Amino acid sequence: MIRRFQEIGVFPDWWKLVSMTTDAGWRAACAAIEDNDPHTRGIIVLGLEASEEALRDSFAQAAR
Repeated sequence: MIRRFQEIGVFPDWWKLVSMTTDAGWRAACAAIEDNDPHTRGIIVLGLEASEEALRDSFAQAAR
């Protein structure tokens, strides 16, 4: 999804993404951003009513 947005010229300062549950998901998101937009400020994780435990796990994965 990130790469598609970049293909059509969308390069936000901050990416707002739902929390991901796998290291592979985080790696793919970060690679897409780093490969195509060195000026992005980062990722904001949207909780979308996720439990505190789910968000904690997602942040732990993102930190790796």
